[in-house]
Amino acid sequence: MEVIAHVCSALYEQGYAILKMDATNGFQEIKRASLHRAVLRRCPSLLSLFKKYYTKESLCFFDMESEVRLLLAHEGARIGCKLSSFGFALTVQDLYQTIASDLSDAKDGSCIKAATDDVLVALKAPNEKKICAKVTCVFGLAKKGVAKIGLSF
Repeated sequence: MEVIAHVCSALYEQGYAILKMDATNGFQEIKRASLHRAVLRRCPSLLSLFKKYYTKESLCFFDMESEVRLLLAHEGARIGCKLSSFGFALTVQDLYQTIASDLSDAKDGSCIKAATDDVLVALKAPNEKKICAKVTCVFGLAKKGVAKIGLSF
């Protein structure tokens, strides 16, 4: 923790903003169209299998303490499905690579580091207005694949 604090302090002093992104309820919030694109890009032979399980509505049961509710899900991975972790990881990797590519094009030292859906973004800009514009851009790129995403500085 001490190392993290020193690194963050050093980055702040050099004009970086540190952004933590987290896919809120990640498995349930990935967009199925993004999941299909990710599978097609890396494992095209598996696309028909993913489309079989991830095109139609999914039945979800939620224990609400006093009752069990039935919901129909149109997005997200199916909890307990053997394909879900693999599809989720592919989808998140696509988002990571999209944001990394956008940041590297700026050539200003901004970068992204990720481990599955735990993402840290270091943004460099000369003033608050430009930092805000970069945060908005990163958020927009992330929203293309995930319905809900949490951001924190």
